[in-house]
Amino acid sequence: MIKIRKFELSDLYTTHEYLSDHQNTYYMLNNPSSSIEDTKQSIERIINEYQKEKLDFLSFVVEHNNLHIGEVFSTLIDDYAIIGYIINKKCWGNGFGYLAAKWMVEYLKNYDVNYIIGYCDSRNVASKKILEKLGMEYIGTNGVRVYSKDVTTGIELKYILVLN
Repeated sequence: MIKIRKFELSDLYTTHEYLSDHQNTYYMLNNPSSSIEDTKQSIERIINEYQKEKLDFLSFVVEHNNLHIGEVFSTLIDDYAIIGYIINKKCWGNGFGYLAAKWMVEYLKNYDVNYIIGYCDSRNVASKKILEKLGMEYIGTNGVRVYSKDVTTGIELKYILVLN
């Protein structure tokens, strides 16, 4: 149903489509890409990360029917990982976010990771459902999220999945 692969520079415009869309990135803490050059630099950082011996960050393209529809990513910290995902709003409601996150959970089992953390804004019902469907346990709030792109705040929820 979906395919996961490494980023390439040829993914520039399809990545920029969802990263530059305010609605698509509304609950993301990092600012969306405001220019094609910002998006290009992000992809170049991801591609450079693939070359490292010890990875700190993983990010992969999510495809459906050979179309780039989003990405799934993880930050590796000591013995745990934080996961995230973004799917182009044109593809919302089809389970692609869950499938991508499920793939990443399985992929992280290849690393020395004892548990996986997921965060989401309390208003982001779709992400809450994805984290819960992955088997992650809600462990409480993690404070207030401050969104610099539109100067709003939200309550951050924290979920955990213990692997070992």
